[in-house]
Amino acid sequence: MLGLMRKSEHERICRNLHSHINHYAESDRKHIEEIERIKKRMELENRRATYWKMKFLEPDKEPVILGFGEDIEYIKA
Repeated sequence: MLGLMRKSEHERICRNLHSHINHYAESDRKHIEEIERIKKRMELENRRATYWKMKFLEPDKEPVILGFGEDIEYIKA
């Protein structure tokens, strides 16, 4: 009448809810990591496009690139 449930039933429901919460939290973390990776890649591609645009507009000058060695090599390639 009052909608009471057994303690074992309550614990089963709570375990199920916690399992779902953990699953979705882990999924969100993976998506956030993937989004961050894509953002970094887009930034690198934009820098590369800018470098080659500047190189085309002023072929006698070498544009300055700031960053790590492997990023600089990729941009110039």
